[in-house]
Amino acid sequence: MTRRIDILSLNIDAINTEAEELNCSFHSDDEHFRYEGVTIGADFLRLEGETLSRGEIAPGSLQLGHIIGKGAFSEVRVGLWTRKNGDVSTVAVKDFRVISGSSERRSMLVRELKALTKVQSDHVIRLYGAYLEETHITMVLEYMNLGSLDATIQQTKAMKEAMVAPIAYQILLGLRDLHEKGIMHRDLKPANVLLSSDGEVKLCDAGMASLGEQTLNSTVLGTAKYMAPERLTKSYGRLSDIWSFGLVVYECVTGKHPFSKIDSLVDLLVTVEESDLNELLSFKCHSGLKEIIACSLHADPEQRMPANILLKSPWFLLTHEIENTRKAREQLRIMLPLIEKHRNL
Repeated sequence: MTRRIDILSLNIDAINTEAEELNCSFHSDDEHFRYEGVTIGADFLRLEGETLSRGEIAPGSLQLGHIIGKGAFSEVRVGLWTRKNGDVSTVAVKDFRVISGSSERRSMLVRELKALTKVQSDHVIRLYGAYLEETHITMVLEYMNLGSLDATIQQTKAMKEAMVAPIAYQILLGLRDLHEKGIMHRDLKPANVLLSSDGEVKLCDAGMASLGEQTLNSTVLGTAKYMAPERLTKSYGRLSDIWSFGLVVYECVTGKHPFSKIDSLVDLLVTVEESDLNELLSFKCHSGLKEIIACSLHADPEQRMPANILLKSPWFLLTHEIENTRKAREQLRIMLPLIEKHRNL
């Protein structure tokens, strides 16, 4: 039996994207950007008094290439970074037009800088540094040459389980590392998962990330159709990311989102409340994989399994013999020719 949700229970304050948490002091002059403990200059990044990069990254050290991604407030290009010692690396160069923008834009930038600096994970995109140029702030990030999981899903449609397993395992490693540092991603979706030809899978775009549990009055940030239902009705924590993980894995397996018709936050709650989990999982796949998805998509967050527990699933350890990062990357490398085949069709 399905249950109707009381629309009056929605947290209307949370839907306001200009909530109090975004109204923080901001200062900018011709040489520095200062906001929420972050200072960025022409060749340095300083976070809460600690200088994280100085002199290595500046406009003259980068050669920009083609656009590889666009967001609401940013643009990402592939680039070549020449270090002081002459070494050249391929990087992703993310450009923010935030100086004259809203407090929301500045907060997104600062959240991403703080999250990437704090986590220092091999399963989350690495931040090399940032600098200020006129009205733009540029972040220099690790480059993943196969692009997003979203593009891979569109090309392969329903993936083979042998491909899903190493991808899902590494996403969980990224979530585990974020959660252990008290960070919630809050916008996990296929477009924010990147792949490389080395078999690496890493989380990116931490502009929505948050430190600690969020209260009922916290701002709702993220993509509606990947958002956990409790995000709009009560306090939420790291297990809201697990809901998003379950949807990402579902999409990898089936080639489609289970709630593809969701266009708004109200749609999200109504659709989830009226959905039957057994019906959603009626597609054919290994029972262990279904269990992982089911353990992630409980409407009650307390019934979901955290990342460190899901990583111990027999479906990873026994069915696919993935017990660590090395095994996961080895297996994904084996599957990469299949991805390339679909891209060339």
